[in-house]
Amino acid sequence: MATFYGFNTIDEGRKFRLEDRDLLIRDLLNSLMIRKGEKLHKPNYGTTIWSLLFENLTDETVDEIEKEVRRTIEQDPRMKIENIAIFARDSGILLEISVFFVGIPEAQLLSVFLNPDNNSIALL
Repeated sequence: MATFYGFNTIDEGRKFRLEDRDLLIRDLLNSLMIRKGEKLHKPNYGTTIWSLLFENLTDETVDEIEKEVRRTIEQDPRMKIENIAIFARDSGILLEISVFFVGIPEAQLLSVFLNPDNNSIALL
């Protein structure tokens, strides 16, 4: 039996109802997609990662991106980060996030690509 239930209107042709792992991944992608300050009545929700995409990927920038990913994910009590790796890929950034979801005993490795060319985020 599922612990978490929700819905999804992204990716036409997919089911609208999501449960557990699928829902948590969608919520994670949504929180990384929303720029900080864009959500009504929640000025601290979202991320500033998008402003860092066109910066050179120096150690300092990587640290800023990691801090921002951690801050964004830690706002959701259903998730706990184990590790984050950050890579330059094409013209965007690839995040490899190892995360524990509540109710799922093993860590999930998620490869998330932030694409500044079309302002999108995708799970690879």
